[in-house]
Amino acid sequence: MTETPTAPQSPEEMLENFRAQQKQTGERVQQLTAELDRNKELFLKLQGAIEGIELLHPEAAKTEEATAPTAAAPEASPAAVTEAVS
Repeated sequence: MTETPTAPQSPEEMLENFRAQQKQTGERVQQLTAELDRNKELFLKLQGAIEGIELLHPEAAKTEEATAPTAAAPEASPAAVTEAVS
């Protein structure tokens, strides 16, 4: 995408090049912003659906929590376990 010029560019050529790059970058930012907005909307819809199902069927939420992986939960240190049991 980036070409090495064989001769130095004039200030006019550099401005033209930079303006073209700026325009392309602005268009890409608009595309990414629209995509981000769509994903945010989908996330909120999914969150609402999850909460609605959990309200209507609390037993499904409990089953889900019991089978959910605990990889994100920090491991308890032996001292913390001992303190909790005591």
